[in-house]
Amino acid sequence: MFLETIAKQSKKINELNKENKTLYEENKELRFESEEQRLLINRIEILIKNADTKKENYFITFNKIKNELDSRQTY
Repeated sequence: MFLETIAKQSKKINELNKENKTLYEENKELRFESEEQRLLINRIEILIKNADTKKENYFITFNKIKNELDSRQTY
């Protein structure tokens, strides 16, 4: 009885490990995309901060942001 319980638990653990590995692989692309978006947001925040510091024209800043977004589009 005890050995059957251990065997069932071991089988269940193996199934859950496989499922976790599958989910991890599926989410790998989403994690990469999320990191790309965080870097893009940081870059845009830097552009805005520099524009405020230099008292840059908003049209110039918007063009810089637009260029940054165009260069980073992967979707």
